[in-house]
Amino acid sequence: MNRLAVLLLALACLVSRAEADEPREFTKQQLTFFETKIRPVLVEHCFECHAAGAKIVQGALRVDHRAGLLRGGDSGPAIVPKQAEQSLLLKALRYDEFEMPPKGKLADSVIRDFEAWIAVTTVSAGRSFVSFQPFKAAVTAIAPAPVLGTAFSPCLEGRRASNFAMPA
Repeated sequence: MNRLAVLLLALACLVSRAEADEPREFTKQQLTFFETKIRPVLVEHCFECHAAGAKIVQGALRVDHRAGLLRGGDSGPAIVPKQAEQSLLLKALRYDEFEMPPKGKLADSVIRDFEAWIAVTTVSAGRSFVSFQPFKAAVTAIAPAPVLGTAFSPCLEGRRASNFAMPA
């Protein structure tokens, strides 16, 4: 049991470190582009089936936060930052491998916006998540496994609290 807890803690820290390699500061232009061109499309066409508020999250894919897009769903990562052509989200919007949204293909200009967004940077759908803050220190020692009924480790606590938050 103790080994499993240590393994899970180490894995969570590695995932946090991998996410930390992505840039955390976005220009005003990047944020404006995301807020005006990308987020509205995700909300209108994707959140019904792929967000926290969905009755059933289809394909285990969440598009309402960056971690969900990076982790992806049953078919793999939805986006590959700075590699638009490898991103399943873009392939689905183009109706290449999947056909999303299912109610009809989006305009080519919207698809080009997503291509540009993925190719340049990938701003989160929820910009204020704790997991998007700069990584401040490396784990130098493995902490003992938390005891049942106590708080989560600091590495996991911030992720747990931030995974489902969405700004108004």
